[in-house]
Amino acid sequence: MNNFSLQQLQTVEKIVTEGSITKAAAQLYLTQPALSHQIRDLEKRLGLKLFDRVGKKLVPTEVCRQIVKTAHSVLPQIDELNRQMQIFKTGKNQVIRLSTECYTCYHWLPKIAQRFKENNRDIEVRIVVEATQQPLLFLERGELDVAIISSQPANKNLFVTALFEDKMVAVVPANHRFAQMSKPLKPEDFTDENFIYYNVPDNGNLILDNYFAGAKPRRIQKFQLTEAIIEMVAAEMGVSIMAEWAVKPYLKKQKIKVCPLAGENTAKTWFAATLSEQNQNLNHFVQAVKNRF
Repeated sequence: MNNFSLQQLQTVEKIVTEGSITKAAAQLYLTQPALSHQIRDLEKRLGLKLFDRVGKKLVPTEVCRQIVKTAHSVLPQIDELNRQMQIFKTGKNQVIRLSTECYTCYHWLPKIAQRFKENNRDIEVRIVVEATQQPLLFLERGELDVAIISSQPANKNLFVTALFEDKMVAVVPANHRFAQMSKPLKPEDFTDENFIYYNVPDNGNLILDNYFAGAKPRRIQKFQLTEAIIEMVAAEMGVSIMAEWAVKPYLKKQKIKVCPLAGENTAKTWFAATLSEQNQNLNHFVQAVKNRF
């Protein structure tokens, strides 16, 4: 027995829906004899009866009712799939999945996504939180459309766009000795400090691995959220370093101050990585991020 085809599913469903072969034939742009022949041929190949003929009326059998039940489930999905394929064909990707390697970005990322959505109502922007800290891995597996990262990726097949540059500053308690210093802070100034930072890997990290390459703080504590780090610093539990824009909202609410940093590795460049440079919607979103900064 041959597999049941989509066309056969549509044919049987149309006959039952219209109530007669004549009406179904008109909907399918076939002649009544041609459609009748198709049904007889299908019944023969299936070895099953689809209709009981009562006078001129066709009464669906239990087999036919099961086919129609399946058709009502499958055919709308096929229609939706065809609609989605047409959307992709015209370059209108309906969903942009994105994530970042750092939790701090979630201060500004949702606002940008919301504004982009307001100007592009047919496009859903979905932040994939579980990809945080490993966005490139998710991107390469096809589970993200945009990865926001703070260093050039090793994979040269990715398309990378520079977004903006973070100016890094020290965040200290208001009465800390650093707050009284007139000169920018050097890495060696932190050697006796409890340093509070984000829960990110040390290897390749701008601050932990690069800025403190020659002089490490006495102790390092890690937290995921900016709010937690700010609270710890305000409570005089240590000092931190973060992007100037990230700490700015807390300066009036908390007993903290910011201090400039001296030396190299005090600015972080953020990039957007994608698998393709041909997707117009992704390009528009990346440009929206650049415009924000």
